[in-house]
This record gives sequence, structure tokens and C-alpha cells, in this order.
Amino acid sequence: MSTVRQAMKELLAEQPRSSLELSQLLSQSEKEVLDHLSHLARAPGPGRRFHLIPAVCKTCGFVFRKRDRLTRPSRCPLCQHESISRPRFALVEK
Repeated sequence: MSTVRQAMKELLAEQPRSSLELSQLLSQSEKEVLDHLSHLARAPGPGRRFHLIPAVCKTCGFVFRKRDRLTRPSRCPLCQHESISRPRFALVEK
């Protein structure tokens, strides 16, 4: 029996996932998942690196490269639209 964080590590090692996907797979609230993700970002484990795939505006294609927060941005700084993909997270080997 593994903990939520261990299960999350296994899921993120398989393929990149968003916080919403993780919350559905782990039956946890998205807020709890984001708390665990912030811990994994600081301490991903031996031989692993936390990788953030940035959010993208679905209207103009703006990529939020410099954003460090794990949550989805509310609107695009260029076109002001709110249609933004969620950032995705992965654990990759060093």
C-alpha cells in the first residue's frame, strides 16, 4: 500500500499529467494534489528531476515559460482570453 505522494510519483514517471488528471486518478482534491506537487518540485527523489510543461493559450499560442506557479493562469497577457491549457508535470531521470 503506497501513500498518495508515492502513487503520484509513479504516475508522473509514466507520462506527463495535469493536476486535474492527477486529482481524478488519485481521488484527491486538486488543491491537495497541488500541495503534493509543490513538495515533489522541491524534492523529486534520487535520480529524478521535476519537469514542468508550461501552460499555453489556446487562442494565440502564448507559452507561459517564465511562470513558476503550478496553477493554471487565469488569462493570457497578450490576447486576454481565458482559454488556457493546464500545465503538465512529469518526473524524468537525470
